[in-house]
Amino acid sequence: MTKGSIALVPLDNRPCTAVFPVRIAEIAGIDVVSPPQEVLGRFLEPGLPDAVLDWLESVAPTVSAMVVSLEMALYGGLVASRLGEISLDVAYRRLDRLARIAARNPTSKMLVSGAIMRISPTGCGSASAGREEMVRRFSILSSKSAEGIATA
Repeated sequence: MTKGSIALVPLDNRPCTAVFPVRIAEIAGIDVVSPPQEVLGRFLEPGLPDAVLDWLESVAPTVSAMVVSLEMALYGGLVASRLGEISLDVAYRRLDRLARIAARNPTSKMLVSGAIMRISPTGCGSASAGREEMVRRFSILSSKSAEGIATA
């Protein structure tokens, strides 16, 4: 790893977010380092955000830039960010830690990304069973309210 390297904390472990960016960078002659696969989780199994932040903290002084997905750094990945299982306090603590990593490494530029939440729920077993119906009813009632035809 050289000071020209980039640290990538991907959105999750899918090839489109974790593998392809590294390969594209290789084509351009840029060295990209990422957290170990075991801390990124897999499909519906969340990653380990604190371990990801440990890794980022260790490589930050040696890279020229950090590209960080908030979903991975705060929640453990895209699906985990949609489940609501991480408290706001824990998410804020991790966000604060990310800010401290950036502040302690001013020569390593940090670029942070976040996905906009979609309205349809992520299908993950029993946790999403009732939510789909609530989102459907909310959507119908919101539409009727906007049209002035909804009643209390």
